[in-house]
Amino acid sequence: MSIEVERYGDETGVPLLLISGFGSQLISWPTKMIEALAGAGFSVIAMDNRDAGLSEKLSRWGVPDIAPLRSKPRVLPSEVPYTLADMSDDAAGVLDALGLPAAHVVGKSMGGLIAQSLCARHPDRVLSLSLLITTSAAPSVPAMRPDIEALLFGDSDAPADLEAIIEASVEADKAWASPAYPFDPAERRALALASLKRGHNPDGVARQAAALLCELRGGTEPRHLDVPALVVQGMADTIFPPEHGRDLARRITGAELLEVEGMGHDLEGGAVGIVTEAIIRCIRSAELRQNS
Repeated sequence: MSIEVERYGDETGVPLLLISGFGSQLISWPTKMIEALAGAGFSVIAMDNRDAGLSEKLSRWGVPDIAPLRSKPRVLPSEVPYTLADMSDDAAGVLDALGLPAAHVVGKSMGGLIAQSLCARHPDRVLSLSLLITTSAAPSVPAMRPDIEALLFGDSDAPADLEAIIEASVEADKAWASPAYPFDPAERRALALASLKRGHNPDGVARQAAALLCELRGGTEPRHLDVPALVVQGMADTIFPPEHGRDLARRITGAELLEVEGMGHDLEGGAVGIVTEAIIRCIRSAELRQNS
């Protein structure tokens, strides 16, 4: 598997791996967050997940039909091209390729689920977990709102031209934006355009969607993890509302739960600084524990 990575900061610093969310690329991480983490002395590694950005495209595995999968109460691994567990093995492979025995791991949205799987499958590779705007995927947490699910997984026909794709992306983002930390539409359009030019792959998004649905509708209780951890929950998150973060924090021994008022399912404005400071605090606490 060929996985694209970008490194920031001093490569001799303590490694910190960033795992992106559903359909997004490594360029989606806020520049201010990466600069602050690199400035704190970390060797920051951002990766494109498989089927995204400049990482390997798995066209040989076909394009899943998402509509029937969405109609099923349970989606099995045998019904999808790959799972988030496979994607977490990619993250472990990135550490292998860079010669890193372990790293602090930050996962955003679907990337938070991948990070949890990485910790469960490769516990010795994870020094700490920072899980942002994500979920435990436990059967007991509230189901996604139908209108939000339709936007996330694309109920309508995909636009054909570039400008229409960008506008549709920005309009969808408004449904899970942060009311207290609104995004700049011009900046969001610029990011959408950069992402399209860098690695437009709608078939890959469909394969990622199938993997995400399999995780969200697997029907099994997630593992309890024992690792220094931070869970960041946007209190205005319309994709994964507050009970998702609270349930996730309960399943990780000693996890810190940071609930950010007015934050939705994104990282914008002042929320970036709040979250970045919490990530650094979590890592410093983990380092103290490991050195004591």
